[in-house]
Amino acid sequence: MTNFSFSNVEMLTEIAFSWNDKLNCVIHFSSKMMEANVKIYGESTTHVMLIHGLAGLMNSWEKNRDVLASQHTVYEVELPDYADSDRGYNIEQYVDYIEKLIARLKLEAVILIGNSMGGQIASFLAAKRPEIVKKLILSGPSGIFCDMQNASPFFIQHPDAESIQGIGESLFYDTSLFTKQLIEEVLAYYSNHKRFIGFLRTAKKMKASPLEEVLPRIVQPTLIVWGKNDQIIPVKSADVFHALIENSRLMILDKCGHAPQIEKAETFNRAVLDFCKETT
Repeated sequence: MTNFSFSNVEMLTEIAFSWNDKLNCVIHFSSKMMEANVKIYGESTTHVMLIHGLAGLMNSWEKNRDVLASQHTVYEVELPDYADSDRGYNIEQYVDYIEKLIARLKLEAVILIGNSMGGQIASFLAAKRPEIVKKLILSGPSGIFCDMQNASPFFIQHPDAESIQGIGESLFYDTSLFTKQLIEEVLAYYSNHKRFIGFLRTAKKMKASPLEEVLPRIVQPTLIVWGKNDQIIPVKSADVFHALIENSRLMILDKCGHAPQIEKAETFNRAVLDFCKETT
C-alpha cells in the first residue's frame, strides 16, 4: 500500500456537488488516495470550519452547526476514514489535508474550531498559516501529552461493548449521553478490522506531534474551552494552552467532560458566537 501523504498531491479534485436544501450542501472531494466529505450549512461572508476529534463518528457538531450557521457559513469536515489506511494518519497529514481543503474551497480568514485531536490539528495550522486562519477555538484539545495516561481506553485491543462503554464513560461527565444506540453504532463502525487498526495507530501517532513549541507561535485570538471533569485530557492542561498562546482566553465548564460542544452545547454555542463577533 502506498504511504499516505498529501505532499505529492497537486490539488484535491471536486467530483460531486449537491444541494440537500437551500442552505445545506455536500461536497465530495477525491484524490488518488482518499475521498472526503464536507457538509456546508448557512450562508454568510464569515467562514467557520469544524474539525472533529479522534472518535469523530459520534457526530461531534450535531448540537452546534445549525446554531453557528445562523450567523456564519459553517463547513463540517469529515477527516479521512481510518479504513483507507490501516497504517493510520499523523497530525501533519491531517494539517496538510485541511490546508488543501481550505485552498480548494477558496476560503480566506477562516475561523477554525476543533475538538480533541481536531484542536491539535487546528493549532498546528493556525501556527503554520496565520494568513488563512482568522481565529481559533479549541474544545478540549489534545497536544499536551504529559497527563494523557487517562486516555488508555483509546488503546483497547479489540472493540466490544464493554470496552466501548469504557470509552463513553471517559468522554462524558453525564454518562447517559453515551447511549446503548450510540454504543451499537460505534461497534458497527469499528467492526471493520482495517478501520479499527487505523484508528489505534492514528491515536498513537498523535503523541509524535506535541504542541509545546507550536502554541507560542499562534498569534490569532484564541478561545479555549475545557470541561472541568475531563478524564481524557485533565483540565490542568488547559492552563498550559492558555499560558503558551499569548492572545487567548480560557473558559472552564463545570460538570463537563471531554466534549464541551456536546455536553454544554448551549453555553459553548453562545461563547463561540460572541467570540466570533468580536473585532480583532
